[in-house]
Amino acid sequence: MAFMVMALKVQNHNGFNNPMKIFFMKKIYFLLILLSASMCGWSQLLTEPFDYPVHATQGLSAQSNSAWLIINSGDSILIDNGSLTYPTLATSTGNKVKFDGSGTDYYTNFASQTTGSIYRSFILNVSSLGTLGTGGGYFTGVIQSGSTSLFGAAVWTRLSTTPGMYNVGISTRSNSAVTWLATDLVPGTPCFIVAAYDIIAGTGNDVCRIWLNTAAIGGAEPAADATSIPGTDLTSVARVFLRQDNATNTPFIEFDELRVGTTWASVTPTSGATPNLTATPLAAFGNICINTTVGPNSFTISGTNLTAANVTVGALTGFTYSTTAGGTYTATLSLTQPGGAY
Repeated sequence: MAFMVMALKVQNHNGFNNPMKIFFMKKIYFLLILLSASMCGWSQLLTEPFDYPVHATQGLSAQSNSAWLIINSGDSILIDNGSLTYPTLATSTGNKVKFDGSGTDYYTNFASQTTGSIYRSFILNVSSLGTLGTGGGYFTGVIQSGSTSLFGAAVWTRLSTTPGMYNVGISTRSNSAVTWLATDLVPGTPCFIVAAYDIIAGTGNDVCRIWLNTAAIGGAEPAADATSIPGTDLTSVARVFLRQDNATNTPFIEFDELRVGTTWASVTPTSGATPNLTATPLAAFGNICINTTVGPNSFTISGTNLTAANVTVGALTGFTYSTTAGGTYTATLSLTQPGGAY
């Protein structure tokens, strides 16, 4: 929590300055002083710890109160007890989801991006290979704004040539060639995946990148472990999806701690990072007569390495707060935010 100290001078009825003494000693209170709190730009677009109730049959859309929406029909992606964890990654919260084979696909929205790179990260545990084939299939990716079928940055799994193992890969579009990582992965062992969709000026030249079990959690962005071949461009990126294809394309998957952002740091928070909140100085109100309402003046709150807990603003007697100059103003503010950069 950030504590902001603000000093005012108050004039008595004779017009003489009596700084703060009236407020504390004589208990003559201001009516209301108007402030506005503003938020800085976001590099983190979405944090999803799947903190929803577990249910044996009701799926992700119902349990998330439609934060996740259904694309098609079939059996559900379910909320499952407990979280997946990965070393040095920020502490997991909430629950996780599980799915396999064929069934309902889901998506959730974030602020539309038309330039730059869109990063996302998640913890993946293939709990069982089932009947996964060597051709494999994709189980997550991003979607163009307003669409439920224009997929990009698709992450794939396939049966490895090494018995009992599997591989992961990435494609720019769901129907473009897959670039596979050679690493053999062991079912039942969680891994950490970062993928990026790179919007590049021009036509038909967008690419995607993937990192597997990176050591750069909380550090600078390293070179990608693999880059996909260019594919048909998405004009914007505004959704992320989870997909159940069929038994030979989708193994038994547990999926958790999804993050989407526009920087490497926003999707790779470390467990060792200390949350930090700062506020810019509040512009002085000057000498103010009692029983008057003045303002608004404003300050900006910024944060790094935050948890998903709300940011609380206030409470100073005589002040009210709003995130817009026109109000509504209240004695305190509780600002929701998904964690990370603010």
